[in-house]
Amino acid sequence: MNTKILAFSTTILLAACGDSSAPTTTPNTGIFLDSKVEGLDYSTDSLNGKTNANGEFQYEDGESITFSLYEQTLSVVPAYSVLTPFDNPDDTIHVNYTINLLRFLQTLDTDGDPTNGITLPTVTGTMNINFNQNSLDFESDSNVINFIIANTNVSALSVSAIAAIDHFSTTLANVTDSYTLDLAGKTATSVITPSYCTNGTTGGFTYSFTSTGFSFTGSDSFTSSDPNTPPITCALGASSTEEMLWKDIASDASFSIFCGSSCTYTELNRVSSGVDFDGRNHITSVWHVPNSSVITEVKRVTSGTLFNFIGEYSSKEITTIQ
Repeated sequence: MNTKILAFSTTILLAACGDSSAPTTTPNTGIFLDSKVEGLDYSTDSLNGKTNANGEFQYEDGESITFSLYEQTLSVVPAYSVLTPFDNPDDTIHVNYTINLLRFLQTLDTDGDPTNGITLPTVTGTMNINFNQNSLDFESDSNVINFIIANTNVSALSVSAIAAIDHFSTTLANVTDSYTLDLAGKTATSVITPSYCTNGTTGGFTYSFTSTGFSFTGSDSFTSSDPNTPPITCALGASSTEEMLWKDIASDASFSIFCGSSCTYTELNRVSSGVDFDGRNHITSVWHVPNSSVITEVKRVTSGTLFNFIGEYSSKEITTIQ
C-alpha cells in the first residue's frame, strides 16, 4: 500500500470536513397581516412553523407559501414580505371568501381586540369551515357557529363584514413596503363578471399604458329585459374607447388602476366600505398579489336595490397585465 497517497487523501478529507466557509443562507422574514396574526401555520418547500406574536413567517426567495388554520388550508401564494388574507391567487373562490376569513380571524382573537394584534386560540383537532359562500350563509353556518362556541367566549361571529373591512383598511394604511409595479409600455385585458347576470354574460376592457396615461376599449354596461326578479338575462352594452391621463385620475379611487405608471403597494391594494351613488351599501376591494400579473377589483353590494329587486350581489373585474 502506498502510505503517502493514503495520508494525502486523509488530509484532504479532514480539511473538507473542517471547512467552515461553506455558504449558508438566512431565510427572509415576512409578516401576515389582518393586524399581526399569531398562531397561523405556514409551510414552504424548505421551512414551516407558526406565525409569531409579530405575525412573522420565514421563507426563501422564489418559494410558494401555504397558510393553514387548524390543519385546513387557507391559501397558497408566492411568498413575499407582506401577505394578507386577500393574497389568494385562486380566482375561482367566492368573492366573500376573504371577508369571511377576516371576520373569522377577528372573532377568534383571544382578547377580542384585533387592533392590538390577533392571537389565535389553541385548538385540539382540525377545522372544517366553508369560507367559500356568501356572508349571510357564512354567519349562519352551523359549523362556523359551533367552532366559535367551542373555542371562544362568544356564541357567533362577533365582527360584521363592514367592521372587519374597516379594521383591515386601517391596517393597510400603515403598511410600508417598497414594492412597485411599472405599467408604462404594458397592455392588459380584463373580464368583468356581475353575479346577477345568471346567463353568464361578461364584459371587460383592453388597456394600453404609457408613462402619461392609458387608453381602454370595452364595456362594463349590462342591460336586461327581465330586471324585476332573478334569474336575470343580461346583454352587454355597446363598446366604447376612452383615454385618461394619470394626473387626471391621481386621486380617483373609483378606478382600479389610478396610481400612475409606477404603482406602489398601498396604491395597488385597497379596501373600503361605504354607500355608492345609487344609495347602495358596498364593500370594495382592489388587490394585486405581489409579483403576479393580475389586479382584481370586486364591488360587493351588501344591501340596496338592483334594478327592481333587493339582494346581495357583486361585480368582479380581473385585469391581467401582459
